[in-house]
Amino acid sequence: MHKPSPWITLVLPLTVLGLTGCAKVDKAAKPVSASRVEAIDGSSLKRVVLNPGAEKRLDIQTTPIRPATPQEVTGLPPGAAARTAIPYEALIYDKKGATFAYTNPRGLDYVREPVTVDNIRDKVVVLAAGPAVGTAVVSVGAVLLYGVETGVGK
Repeated sequence: MHKPSPWITLVLPLTVLGLTGCAKVDKAAKPVSASRVEAIDGSSLKRVVLNPGAEKRLDIQTTPIRPATPQEVTGLPPGAAARTAIPYEALIYDKKGATFAYTNPRGLDYVREPVTVDNIRDKVVVLAAGPAVGTAVVSVGAVLLYGVETGVGK
């Protein structure tokens, strides 16, 4: 049986390891942004736009705003407007304590909309005012969108 030369067993692995780091790097390539924040004309609100990969990594999920059930509404005065409901996870408080929910008007666009909370019960937020029934709100990942919008972590 032929025994390999000690030089081969030493030089070959070192050569292979040395070649693994020889790939060219394009220093002019621009990094792909996972998101961008855009001003909305005529509003103090902003739009968060995610790229498809970021939406998937953040696991953003939405649910439609629905009418509140009679069991969820407490002490509604006669003639009061009907109430709507969202999951508690969709509710965001800003640093001043104002309440919001992120809507998903289209595609990968998310907009923080003000909401007025009537009550919170069993992980359901009953709204006295806010977006209309059927509007998609972010039910998973709203806090992450708030961080993107406000620049938390930058």
